[in-house]
Amino acid sequence: MIGTDVRGEQVTAVINGLRYLLNDGNAQVARQDKSLSGDIIIPEKVSFGGNDYIVNSIVYPSNTATYGGYTSISAEGGAFQGSSITSVTIPKTITSLSPCAFIG
Repeated sequence: MIGTDVRGEQVTAVINGLRYLLNDGNAQVARQDKSLSGDIIIPEKVSFGGNDYIVNSIVYPSNTATYGGYTSISAEGGAFQGSSITSVTIPKTITSLSPCAFIG
């Protein structure tokens, strides 16, 4: 767990083995540790610090650059990049899914 749970400020937390970015009642599935493996179930909501958060997106990598109309993603790109996951169950609450989430 990193940070404190203060509404209006983004907090990073590991909840049930998955890393999330928490902010204003919403949770984004964040960049995961490369040791993550197996079958992953992303819940519709998570609780942290006495607050509930709706899991609504799998984050876009923050380290992209566009050159000549092409987007480049660094080695730290997708949320599950480099992990050994075998399947992911995504809840209906996900409204934003990075096209780079499962690279590598």
